[in-house]
Amino acid sequence: MACQSDEPSLSEAISRLVESGLASHAGPDLQKHRARKMAGDAIDRMGDTTTTAEDRAIRKRDLLDGPKEFDRVRIDRSRCGKPIREWAGHQDVADTEAIRATSDMEDKQ
Repeated sequence: MACQSDEPSLSEAISRLVESGLASHAGPDLQKHRARKMAGDAIDRMGDTTTTAEDRAIRKRDLLDGPKEFDRVRIDRSRCGKPIREWAGHQDVADTEAIRATSDMEDKQ
């Protein structure tokens, strides 16, 4: 553990901890943005240059966002403004199993 040069008061130490905790929250969003950008750049390099720019953009979006059929089972996306987890009581068994499978796959990545 690093040695601290000053000895802050209790209130100052708490303020520093709160500030560092709030600052660290932005990390996952930045990581998601960077990963999406890297994936997009890789897709651009491998893209079929014989197709139109519009077709390439649609294909890229589909690859980055995933198939529309899976939107309803994505845990990290909301449905009608509510997280999907809140809809769990209104799903049938197949939907619940699909959510678990998708969640397990995302955890492994």
